[in-house]
Amino acid sequence: MKCSVCGTQNPPDARFCRRCSAALPRDAEVEFEQPDAHNEGQSTAPLSDLRGTRPFDDDVLLEPEVPATTDMQSTQPLPRQRFFFEALPVGALVGSVPYEIVSLDHDDHMINAYTARARRQAITCRACSYSRNIFGDEYCQQCGAVLVGIEPHYLRYALKESPAPDAIAIERRLADMRLHHGGVLFPIDTFSESIANTRRYYVVMPEPSSVTGATLSAPQELSDVLAWGVMLAESLAFLHARNIA
Repeated sequence: MKCSVCGTQNPPDARFCRRCSAALPRDAEVEFEQPDAHNEGQSTAPLSDLRGTRPFDDDVLLEPEVPATTDMQSTQPLPRQRFFFEALPVGALVGSVPYEIVSLDHDDHMINAYTARARRQAITCRACSYSRNIFGDEYCQQCGAVLVGIEPHYLRYALKESPAPDAIAIERRLADMRLHHGGVLFPIDTFSESIANTRRYYVVMPEPSSVTGATLSAPQELSDVLAWGVMLAESLAFLHARNIA
């Protein structure tokens, strides 16, 4: 519409003149400029059909068009980062026992932790809890108690591996000491192997019991509490006697 004050042509939905800011009547009809003489014979298109810059509507914001993506262009997950040494697959065998990998519990660039099991059956002594007696032994290798009548089983272990021997140096040293006590879970084996041109160092520990103090109901029998206290005291004395902190 044309401003009645300065004569400037304004968009049809303008409320004020874009040149002089005079108020424009809302119900006025849009006035179009007459065509020049050299444009006679050409029809003048209404403003609604003109192309080019348009005023924004007060209530509608146009969203930019997003090109449709095909299946090949869709977002894909990032590839898994490869560490310095890859974790072993389930079912892999390591060591001379050997130990079979049951599950991967933790992996990073320095230490992989697994749950593993022995491939041969063992017998746990009822007298001293020594668990590495081989099926067929008649007497416990640790205390000499009779093993006849005890059901054999496949032992499960917590196994760690690292390309750096220092990362598990304390556990490997304890394993080399071949210590055993019924109240302490000592490392029981250590070895190294070359896998995919990388030397890997291993330490094997008994699988921790799923029974903890938090899982026991309270109160416990007094005799059981006293027995646990005695075992704890004996375990600490065993460690102190060997300068193990």
